[in-house]
Amino acid sequence: MEVRLTLNPFLFADIDIVSMCRSTVYMSTGDGVLELVQNAVRLVKEDDMLIILDDVGDRLEFRNVRVKEINLISNNIVLEKDSRRG
Repeated sequence: MEVRLTLNPFLFADIDIVSMCRSTVYMSTGDGVLELVQNAVRLVKEDDMLIILDDVGDRLEFRNVRVKEINLISNNIVLEKDSRRG
């Protein structure tokens, strides 16, 4: 199967397409949010672990967290502690 993406140049004229693929990842805390990673390009869930990879290959691993919010407009991902787990 072949998939092609065509972007309307009038809608995306002022947007850097490369930066659209990267997100900033935050952790929600009782005091607000804490920035964890800028330029995250991949999140992988393996059992109780969430692995975050950034655009230079750095890797962060978190246990017992879940995704609270993904905002595709602002390229932000908010995580929170999974209270259902330890």
